[in-house]
Amino acid sequence: MSHYSLRQWSKAFALLFGIFFIICLLWSYLIADPMLQKLHMDILRFSLPGFSGMDATSVVIGLVESIAFGLILGLAIASSLNIFAKR
Repeated sequence: MSHYSLRQWSKAFALLFGIFFIICLLWSYLIADPMLQKLHMDILRFSLPGFSGMDATSVVIGLVESIAFGLILGLAIASSLNIFAKR
């Protein structure tokens, strides 16, 4: 029987989500079309409550939310895998 570590999975997903958030911020600078850049920022504002733009406070809020979502998703996946491994 395999055991999936909740701590390892949650840390891994938190790190992954944090890195993806930073990549998304960098990607928004690389988009040349203003309409696509506005769409990208609107999607970030919609998916991360509290994120309002590229100011420092908003970036920290977005990063913290991304890491929190990663922690929650990692816990949920590892818990589900542990439950299904028992069956």
